[in-house]
Amino acid sequence: MMDFHGGNIYRYPYPVIDFSANINPLGVPPRVRKAVVEKLDLLVHYPDPEYIAPREAAARYCRVSKENVILGNGATEIIFQLFRALKPDRVLAPVPLFSEYERAARLGGAEFVPIVLDWENGFALSPQLLFENLQQVGAQMLMLCNPNNPTGKLLDRDTMKAVIETAKSLSVTVVVDETFIEFTEDYPDSSVLSFASEFDNVVVLRALTKFFALPGLRAGYAWVG
Repeated sequence: MMDFHGGNIYRYPYPVIDFSANINPLGVPPRVRKAVVEKLDLLVHYPDPEYIAPREAAARYCRVSKENVILGNGATEIIFQLFRALKPDRVLAPVPLFSEYERAARLGGAEFVPIVLDWENGFALSPQLLFENLQQVGAQMLMLCNPNNPTGKLLDRDTMKAVIETAKSLSVTVVVDETFIEFTEDYPDSSVLSFASEFDNVVVLRALTKFFALPGLRAGYAWVG
């Protein structure tokens, strides 16, 4: 049975301490608070339908071209839209994993094929196991959280590149959720965006939710190769 997205403190009639959403405990950055106050008057206008300014900001932050950046109502909306756009028949993903992937896959009519990780091994994902499944399952999409949500495991840059190269040879689109990537010690080198421009089978998801502690803003973006 699938679990659902964490962070719903409103279902309880009493105060709770929420450990399900993994938000940066340092809270909203002071620059964000200042910008919100200074730009309140903009609420009387409709937003730019092409979202040029935020796409340019995301592109500068990630050091990529804005032409490859798309925005969404949080990274979750982009996940669901990817299935509508790409329409894969079969999706491969290691589990445990963020539950919305399986929901999005099933609602999009795709078969969700899990690679079940072993808790006795600390839920580590063996590259060899991943390569074997890529070659045997016949999936059109591979979903990876890096670092993984909820295990926190990080696949290193060289492994990620090898995975993407193998997937490309098999015509598999690799969706890499980097929602937690800024928490890693060697960021930005840990991000696949440092070499993703070499490939056309990669989608990298990001959001302002976790590291910047802005879940209520519902701001997600993606780089599409």
